[in-house]
Amino acid sequence: MIYSYPDTLLDKWIEWSEGFLSTKLMLETNDLNSILATTGSDNPSRAVEFFNIGLLDYPLTASALAFDNLRDDNAVHSNFGYISYLISKARSIESENIILNNAFKSLCAICLVQQYDDFEGGKLSLNSILQYLLEIFPLPSGCDEKNYLRYLTAAMFCELYTNKENIYSSVINKSLIELKITERKTEVIRAIFNTSNDIKLAIDNKVSLTGIEYEKGSVFFIGDPKKENPRGLFYQSNIMHHDFLYDCYNKEIKEISTSNPFNDLFEKKSNYDIIKSINQILSIGNNNLNYLKVMKSLEEGCIEAIKVLGWNENVFFNSNKNSHNVIFYGSPGTGKSREVNNSTSGFKRTRTTFHPETDYYSFVGSYKPVMDGVNIKYEFIPQAFTKAYCNAWLNPNEPYFLIIEELNRGNCAQIFGD
Repeated sequence: MIYSYPDTLLDKWIEWSEGFLSTKLMLETNDLNSILATTGSDNPSRAVEFFNIGLLDYPLTASALAFDNLRDDNAVHSNFGYISYLISKARSIESENIILNNAFKSLCAICLVQQYDDFEGGKLSLNSILQYLLEIFPLPSGCDEKNYLRYLTAAMFCELYTNKENIYSSVINKSLIELKITERKTEVIRAIFNTSNDIKLAIDNKVSLTGIEYEKGSVFFIGDPKKENPRGLFYQSNIMHHDFLYDCYNKEIKEISTSNPFNDLFEKKSNYDIIKSINQILSIGNNNLNYLKVMKSLEEGCIEAIKVLGWNENVFFNSNKNSHNVIFYGSPGTGKSREVNNSTSGFKRTRTTFHPETDYYSFVGSYKPVMDGVNIKYEFIPQAFTKAYCNAWLNPNEPYFLIIEELNRGNCAQIFGD
């Protein structure tokens, strides 16, 4: 369980990434607090959180692997760690940037599906537990969703603390369950939920969620419902990626009777690629379309972050020495054109669209009759390719893009010639 708001955790990740994780370690000690020159009790737990959500290739506690790599001046960030740093760093500069905020929600979704609780029979993701409870306790009409989620998750975590086998068997067997809001010190039951209306009644009666069992769980899972945009991990993830989270729930529950397909996500090992692992889990049975949307959002976020941070001078397409061709492919409506627009935004470009009748002359150019006063003469009339080619040569220090839409609709031999 992440005992932090995701934005707080990733802000701390920026500090660590730009601090001792980015420099060669000169000390021989493997004690984290000594290395950081602090007595901060949260440093080890923070390091565990970083590793458990896949930001690090090696654990920074109970292992010398990470510190040995830092002494050798090797990177300890995972691929997901670099992506998270890039997006979070840019978002700290442009907090209202829509593309970066969407990418942040995608980071939250990847972090969320790794959260779990232990049971005697194994492990079960917190996402799957809550998805199932939302089926059992659907949002009633006229009830504020943020408040409702806060009360439902508060009861979920109370139940996990006091009677987790009950909630585990209910999810596995798809059976009904009774949830309780339980006071931590006295174990007094403040509310009992058998139906959605019971939760709505508790909200209307303003049943206190302060001082309850496992209180931090629902706080960091949903956030403060009084805020316009609660900061909780599940709330942030669910805004954009409900379908992806539901796919994960269906996949886990369907196969958990034999072996939980998400066990690898829960039991981290060194050099573990969280992005690759989730893709492998969901791609079996072609259930990864919604996951690809998560990846698409992260990709767009990285491109936007590079621009915000001013790092685009080093991007491959900003140098004529690295000219190249890129083909975007995918089903209709998956955002290919939008991705091309985002990738080339701010640069000079020429755009054309291929169709079955497109040929060399309409793509490269040809001699055509033109009027010169009262006379007719022949001149070369450049088309998209020639225009782009000449413009690129005339501006050698600036990137220039030739964008071809519907490439596969054209006859390539007819268009490109010998």
